[in-house]
Amino acid sequence: MDASNNPYGIPNDIWYADYGKLLASPIKPGSGNLGFIQSVDDSKEWADFDLALRVLKELGAQPLILSRPLDGPIMDAMGVAWQARQEYYSKLQNVVSAHGFPIVDFVDQDGNRYFSIDRNSHPSPEGWVYTNQALDAFFHGTIH
Repeated sequence: MDASNNPYGIPNDIWYADYGKLLASPIKPGSGNLGFIQSVDDSKEWADFDLALRVLKELGAQPLILSRPLDGPIMDAMGVAWQARQEYYSKLQNVVSAHGFPIVDFVDQDGNRYFSIDRNSHPSPEGWVYTNQALDAFFHGTIH
């Protein structure tokens, strides 16, 4: 994966196609926090997610909930600071823990510019390694 034309670890072809203009101008740190937090809080998908988890629990399923990390370096560049991103991770943890399911949210990879290939957190080859390791640990019973 060649990511030599930007500081975010985004593959060159994706950078030119989607991000070069978006992140070309500096955005004031923290200026996107309020909008991001409001978007997280107002998202209707949380109710859908909670319902899906409730159904899984009622059916006796034992899933592992995997969530990709936010792309911290890109979020920073877009004015969304770590403190605001923590709101998302906390909400995710709270929704999942209410049902007692294990979760791997890769929050520790939020600042890893090579985990994702874009701001939508699509995994890079490195990101897939972490994901595969989590799945293997769950399969072998070391994630509960």
